[in-house]
Amino acid sequence: MSAFVAFVLAALLLVPAVLVAIPVHEMGHAAAAYFQGDRSVRYFGYFTLDPRRFLDPLGVIAVFIALVGWGRRVPVQPNRINTMRQRLVHQLGGPAANLLVAIALGAVWRFLTAMGLESTLTLSSGLQADYAALIEKRNLASLRFTKEASVSAQQLLAVCHDCYDALVATGFSKYIIGSMAAPVRWILHMGGLPSDKQGGIADLQTTAEHGHYLAPFARILLSIAYVREKDKSRALQLLTGLRQEFPGNTLFPREIAHLQSSH
Repeated sequence: MSAFVAFVLAALLLVPAVLVAIPVHEMGHAAAAYFQGDRSVRYFGYFTLDPRRFLDPLGVIAVFIALVGWGRRVPVQPNRINTMRQRLVHQLGGPAANLLVAIALGAVWRFLTAMGLESTLTLSSGLQADYAALIEKRNLASLRFTKEASVSAQQLLAVCHDCYDALVATGFSKYIIGSMAAPVRWILHMGGLPSDKQGGIADLQTTAEHGHYLAPFARILLSIAYVREKDKSRALQLLTGLRQEFPGNTLFPREIAHLQSSH
């Protein structure tokens, strides 16, 4: 991924924040003024879902440059908002509105997590780690994705003890890192990455036997691990089962023939 593409993707991720955070903040100021007797904010259109009413061009540009921005200030009637307490409530209305929205979005996030969102995050980061390591040969990038997948897997398993598919991420991570040299394992362990080769194989075996969606993928990874460990018989057993389960896949017969011909 080029630096330009990465910048564009990062900028796109900021768009929802701009369209939500700034209008909500300014609408919070308007609501604080309204409930204190200043009805002008309603007449001037500050209770609208149109974000253009609240966005300031320079403030939006600042968000994409410095991650700090602002909106159009909501004017109030001095004869209505004139005491120290009223001005304080008016100023706190914006941050309070942002806080309430953050709490609401946090509740939605927890609900989505309970409904299985973490399994999606685990699978996404895990596949990115595999692709970066096995296809692109980018080991550092693979480790970053591996750590993300492991964190998501642990969060998923904390709320769903029988979501065995999540163990693919932790198992592959443990096995690969556990196969590295001792100094490298120690450094990665200090960075929060587990390094337990046998524990990784055990996680993959659990997914291979009880996984709902990723059992075949776990068996593929297990066969790779067994080949690395010089245990060809177990690798052949897994690949034979995969060949029977997926007869249209020509990869498994080729791998079986390769293993049988090698000594």
